[in-house]
Amino acid sequence: MVFDGALGQILLIGTSAGTPTAGSWLYNGRSWKRISTRTPPRLGGDTPVAWYDQVRKSVLVTGVSNTHVWSYSSAGWRRQADRPVGVVEGATFDLEAGAAVVLMSDGFGGMDTWHVKGDAWSQGSAAGIPAPLGSGYQLVDDGDGVLAIGVPVAQLATLAFAFDGSSWRAVSMQDAPGPLLDAAVTRSNTTGDVLLFGGRSETPAKAFGAMWLDRDQSWRVALPGSSARINGCR
Repeated sequence: MVFDGALGQILLIGTSAGTPTAGSWLYNGRSWKRISTRTPPRLGGDTPVAWYDQVRKSVLVTGVSNTHVWSYSSAGWRRQADRPVGVVEGATFDLEAGAAVVLMSDGFGGMDTWHVKGDAWSQGSAAGIPAPLGSGYQLVDDGDGVLAIGVPVAQLATLAFAFDGSSWRAVSMQDAPGPLLDAAVTRSNTTGDVLLFGGRSETPAKAFGAMWLDRDQSWRVALPGSSARINGCR
């Protein structure tokens, strides 16, 4: 799910095992509308990874492993040039650099940082950031650059890494939550805070419902788990 800045709506892309064609919906703050086009994205049932390209004014989506890349705008879905081979660990758009930042692993413990401008993918180093992860990284532009939040397989703690355009460095987060596998992360354009919601632990298996706020790398609980409830849209 990603916010489409040009349309001013939320775009949701979903797939299921055995279904090559992804379904997509738009949410305008009141209701959902199914997108029906002649060329829906085909990701082979792979998990979608999406970001909003603030230069092209369109949403870009690819699969975690599927190398197809699709863009969505007011003109509908359009197939782009395929991306390099690799497992996508996380992606976001870096407004200062004017390019998307995509973390990919090669399946053998190696990590690469890719910069994406249009259909051009340029490879950079991912030194300083561990891999692989159990559920990938959540990448977000925190206003000062790209922040990666994730839980490595070998370390049951939530970690954060900052990207300066060429290299990654570990960020010390005061009172950081963790471990939170599969948590959802985004940034509020209104307050500048990074928001983290939900997540789970592997051992013991437990789902979390709290929301955390990160301001200047200092975390606090904004919504306790006992109060967090997700209600269906009506």
